[in-house]
Amino acid sequence: MKTSDKNTQIFFDISSTIEYLAHHPHYSGIQRVVAMIISEYQKLSEDNQNLWISFLHPNTEKHCAINLNQISYKTLPSPEQTQKLFQDIGIISGSLLYLLQKYIHDKKKYYFHRTRYDIAALFQNEELFQKRGTTVSEWKKNRQKTIPLNVIRPLYDIAQPNDKLILLDSTWGKKHIKAFKTAKANNLKIITLVHDLIPTLAPNVVDSAEVTSVFFNWMMQSTAYTDFYLANSEYTKKDLQLFLQKNDIALSVKTLPLTQTGVPIIEPLSDQNSETVSDSIVQLPEHLENIAKISNLCRSLLNDKFVLHVGTIEIRKNTWRLALAWK
Repeated sequence: MKTSDKNTQIFFDISSTIEYLAHHPHYSGIQRVVAMIISEYQKLSEDNQNLWISFLHPNTEKHCAINLNQISYKTLPSPEQTQKLFQDIGIISGSLLYLLQKYIHDKKKYYFHRTRYDIAALFQNEELFQKRGTTVSEWKKNRQKTIPLNVIRPLYDIAQPNDKLILLDSTWGKKHIKAFKTAKANNLKIITLVHDLIPTLAPNVVDSAEVTSVFFNWMMQSTAYTDFYLANSEYTKKDLQLFLQKNDIALSVKTLPLTQTGVPIIEPLSDQNSETVSDSIVQLPEHLENIAKISNLCRSLLNDKFVLHVGTIEIRKNTWRLALAWK
């Protein structure tokens, strides 16, 4: 993606990622793609003043935005830090701000409910706080913090016609579709990233027929608000173009190829026989600085062109299983 005109604002919508982080301390594949694209774009941008994240607020379902000047790009690649950030500013539960966020622009309601929680904490009413995803001790610890009134802003207080709304997330829900149609009605230019079309092309590998139905409905509905599509590979681009042609939809597709990484093994593999492969895995690196060299070394061990790597989110187990597959 190229940087936009100087006065054009860009909003990266992360509604689904926020919903995911409300229940998980880690990213799945799509959330990591979202976080890394925004982080890298922020590094390359000359003026972060025009860069925003947008989302449907879980408390109110109103479309909101936060300027990326107030979020370090170094935070986004870490799901734990990002989750903590969203808790601290009241987007997801886990802090004082979340309990009071919906009242932030109504002083009477804000002070009423703050006093209500103060009294509940005084009498150790733990149940009241637990129902809201926090505790009495967390309330007391965060009680003196100042709520940043201007961090979270209504999207349409900021967005202007021809600003860009970039949809990187898996926002298939009806509320998301409705929100993006509203954005289109407000003359925002909307760019939608499609990660793959597996639910329609291979429905036998998804959880249920309902998933296929929801995905197909989202794809069709997205054509009503999308100005053009991004695909994460040439292969996905061809699938998407074919889908659009079959449904008589004249929208263009551009490719946004995603960087691929290899398997993180810390010790170089020499020209020893394959029985010693597992011995070379002493520990796993915390960072992926040597991925390029490692990938080249690992390639010599493979007799076939491709390896299907299936594992858990635990990197150590994944690498060990792949090493055994090579052996």
